[in-house]
Amino acid sequence: MKKTILAFATLLIAFSSFAQKYTKMGYFNAVFENNDVKITADDAVSNEKYLKVKVRIKNKTNDYLIFRASDCVFKVNGQELKTEEKILLISPNDDDFRVVDLKGTGLMVESFQLVVSGLSRFPADAPGIAAPDFKLPPSMNDFSAGAFKVNLVRFNKETQRTDAKFRALYSGTKIGIFDPSQVAMKMPDGKEFANYKSDKKSLIFLQGEEDTFTTSWLNDMMPGSGDMQKVDMMILWRNAFKEVTPVPMDAQTLDIRFSPALSK
Repeated sequence: MKKTILAFATLLIAFSSFAQKYTKMGYFNAVFENNDVKITADDAVSNEKYLKVKVRIKNKTNDYLIFRASDCVFKVNGQELKTEEKILLISPNDDDFRVVDLKGTGLMVESFQLVVSGLSRFPADAPGIAAPDFKLPPSMNDFSAGAFKVNLVRFNKETQRTDAKFRALYSGTKIGIFDPSQVAMKMPDGKEFANYKSDKKSLIFLQGEEDTFTTSWLNDMMPGSGDMQKVDMMILWRNAFKEVTPVPMDAQTLDIRFSPALSK
């Protein structure tokens, strides 16, 4: 027993001496990949105050992926530690990342594990929620779409450009999605035009969360359909609002090891 304690103490002293050589420790990238997803623990680094990792997710499917980064678990020195990070939505065949980190002491370690949990998926063609068309200038300032409560924050209606900013609150128990690429404007001549901000990322909502989004149209987009400052315009939401129940994916454990070349 005494020999075991002595050996452990010797190991701690040796590693303490090892860690003291560096003010910052870098780590090799670690990768997991299958037919659906590629997960990379990228740019991992630690110092006396924090340990952080960029978790990059490559979506290899035709579905949407949701990554609850706060479900990730660090296994460091025999402890299981969690972090708080925002949820992430990844479009089909796209990639994105979240930086997950810990703050504290004793985090300059030679190796640790990151358990990437919180991944789930739902079909890209998930049905939308019916939402009433919204008139500009408005006859009312709010509307509901299922579990979404939406309020007009402000709007600007001029000949060259029209913008309308909204605030949405989601009160459902699933996951709410707002997809700006689905929004269109209908002019008095019956022609419809896509939202100028349709390339913006979709918003994702947990129960009780709210966020803002802006819809925009430029005069150059709709030649011959009337002066936007003078005519009534109708925002069509189509399938912009969705409520989904994602299917969980298996957690994956990445082994992350110290790199002398990446350390200072």
